[in-house]
Amino acid sequence: MNNKKMPNWYEIYPQGTPEGEEEKKFFLSLIRNKKYKNWRSVSAISKESGLTEEKIEQIIFKYHKIGLIIQSPANSEFWGYYYNNLEDVKEDPISVIEEERKKILKKAKNP
Repeated sequence: MNNKKMPNWYEIYPQGTPEGEEEKKFFLSLIRNKKYKNWRSVSAISKESGLTEEKIEQIIFKYHKIGLIIQSPANSEFWGYYYNNLEDVKEDPISVIEEERKKILKKAKNP
């Protein structure tokens, strides 16, 4: 990541709104369960938080864009919170989508 300090989720989520309450459930499920130290799947977060998988994916998309939610480099189905001690995270993790895009571009240049 860059050298700029990343805000914590509770500093930027829309507190006091219905959307904020959903995001709070999401983050608490993602980071507070000691049983799952590093990475959680969308389905596991959904079961624990009571939110739909579609809603979980919307929240992931929102916070992944700013780097607060990180995709596991080992399994594209799993996600982690930037401030957790995530194992196997590179300095600048490349999403699976970006990795696939690079492969496709490379194939197109060298058929």
